[in-house]
Amino acid sequence: MTGTASGVMGADYAKYIRSEPVLNLVVEQGQEIGRNGRVEVAVMNGSEVAITGTAVYVAEFEVQI
Repeated sequence: MTGTASGVMGADYAKYIRSEPVLNLVVEQGQEIGRNGRVEVAVMNGSEVAITGTAVYVAEFEVQI
């Protein structure tokens, strides 16, 4: 679950679909594979985005390019 993608989605939703002074959304993913993820996204005045939720450590890895 990434908050970054959820924040962008919330901002786009507020701009193009439903413009409100404060828009609160719940974004979920992973239920199909048993890895439930959920973040709350708040968009204020169409330009300020707040993302909240709980994080857990899963793994650490290094990528070399």
